[in-house]
Amino acid sequence: MLANREGRFRARVADRGVNATGPNKLCTVILRFQLVEEYRNGEWHDVTGEDLEIAGYFYVERKDGGLNDFIIDTLKQAFGWPGLDPFWFEDEADLAAVQITLDWDEYEGKKRLRVRYLNPHDAEPSAGVSHADANGRRALTARLGCKLRAYSGGAPAPAPKPTGAPKPPPKPTRPTDPEGTATLDATWTLFAEWAKKAEADEARLHEEWFAAIKAVCGHEDAERVTPEQWAEIQSKVPDCPF
Repeated sequence: MLANREGRFRARVADRGVNATGPNKLCTVILRFQLVEEYRNGEWHDVTGEDLEIAGYFYVERKDGGLNDFIIDTLKQAFGWPGLDPFWFEDEADLAAVQITLDWDEYEGKKRLRVRYLNPHDAEPSAGVSHADANGRRALTARLGCKLRAYSGGAPAPAPKPTGAPKPPPKPTRPTDPEGTATLDATWTLFAEWAKKAEADEARLHEEWFAAIKAVCGHEDAERVTPEQWAEIQSKVPDCPF
């Protein structure tokens, strides 16, 4: 019987397959889940007697031909997949039980349940509130301050890059505006490209970012940096170790 409600469930994999699906023929890991327990009122409740099932479609590729990093990492964390061969899901004798979160989605005017989140079996359901540390606060302020002020009626300013390092070009160049100037956006892109190549975590990226601003400007406030200073800060991008 098809699952009939939203919620968070523990589930086992009843069937699995890997194929190229959809109009773009993207590599997809298809998993049919049998729901075992439901999380309600802070406790897990047995639902095996309802015999509920749902299929989840996990696209390993993106439409642009690149790898879907988020889905790959999700499958690795939930199942212990090495991440090397998608057909591992067909060949592995037993797949680990997991947690899935279901919600309603509308497609072509029809509502249907979908697998929205996939987590390891023992992941702790939480509604807790998290707080950024000092570095996180500075990074968010630097990245979003200008954009929010412009959106809310303040003076427009160059918008920083959103969270997540973009895919670097084969031979990255240092984009600038008029000669001797640059923007926050272009400079952040260079630092993000360096972090991706150097496999530096977000904390290290923020450390290098603020250190470069301070080295050039004597402060760490990205909103006060001039176009000429951004051009100089670009020269502070660390060398990639390989």
